[in-house]
Amino acid sequence: MAARKKLADKHTQKLNAAFLTELGWPAARISEALNKVHGEDALSESHVRRINKAIRDDDETILTDHRQSGESGAIRERPISGDPKNIKEVEKHIADNPYTSIRTLAALTGLSQKVIQSILEQLNMVKKFGEFVPRTLTKTMKRQRYCACTKNLSLLERDGSFLERVIAEDECWLHVYEERTGEGRRQWCTADKSPRPEPHQALHEETMLVFDCEGPLLIDFVPQKRTIDSNYYCKLLNTKYPFKRPNQKHLGVSLIHDGASSHTSHKTKERLQGIGINTLQHPPYSPDISPCDYAVFGPLKRMLRGQHFDTLQDLQNEARRILEEEFDAKFYETAIFDLEKRWRTVCSYDGDYLTHTRLNSEYCECCTE
Repeated sequence: MAARKKLADKHTQKLNAAFLTELGWPAARISEALNKVHGEDALSESHVRRINKAIRDDDETILTDHRQSGESGAIRERPISGDPKNIKEVEKHIADNPYTSIRTLAALTGLSQKVIQSILEQLNMVKKFGEFVPRTLTKTMKRQRYCACTKNLSLLERDGSFLERVIAEDECWLHVYEERTGEGRRQWCTADKSPRPEPHQALHEETMLVFDCEGPLLIDFVPQKRTIDSNYYCKLLNTKYPFKRPNQKHLGVSLIHDGASSHTSHKTKERLQGIGINTLQHPPYSPDISPCDYAVFGPLKRMLRGQHFDTLQDLQNEARRILEEEFDAKFYETAIFDLEKRWRTVCSYDGDYLTHTRLNSEYCECCTE
């Protein structure tokens, strides 16, 4: 009986709110009056505002006691968040569309947003940003990644010092102004003023980086209006491409670079064989197992972000300073030696991309062993 009285009291509040609205009371004043009479059981101010709007729009459906069903006036049970049927229905909608909002889930299931929130808490569900990946991998691509990582791991197992002789090479674009992203674009300013305008990316520079576990071997800035083709690449191999340090003169060196045409052309392969450089298998669309991509270029661009350079030469000088001075030997050593963990993680996930979650779980497993 007490529960029925409480439910009826809520309906009475609706009627009272509608009556006071007709008298011209604002929603805030009505809410204040209900709070004085009913305390914690009072309708929320947002509910009162909905009633206020409905009365102005001549919508009387909001005054219907939706908890009553049939002529007997029996009170329908409120949806329970612990009801397995409700939980299963919410799970199904989330599985169909993981991007859906709580409001949409409430509309689809007929449950209140509060009940939906409670169910999501029971399911330990939280919304997270998805990680961007280069592309959707096909079964063939995953197989290529798995096979490449397996082969590279076999080389490491046969020779424990293998990674000490691995060289990474890749290219990236740098701009005289690296645009800020996300929250980094927001500026403090007074309410009556506008923030400083942000320019778009202007002049750019293509940079080639070659490094091993001891640090950079080559930092090359490609001349403007010149592309890196096999002729340009082989010219570097013939002149200033220091593939081996003095202490590696008689040791085999392995190069890891992507499948760009300048890297895979017949001319480049012949030149690499001529100077005794082995090339590691590197599957396409795999920046997550390329040391330049996952370790160097991201931090480099973050350090350049927000800086304005007047000339390309100023950009080159700052990029070279960061690569040679800001990034120490330990930084490059970690970049190369992380390959083993990444290769193993790719194999454990059957060739799929490495996300931060997967890498962090691998770190945890390694730490607990």
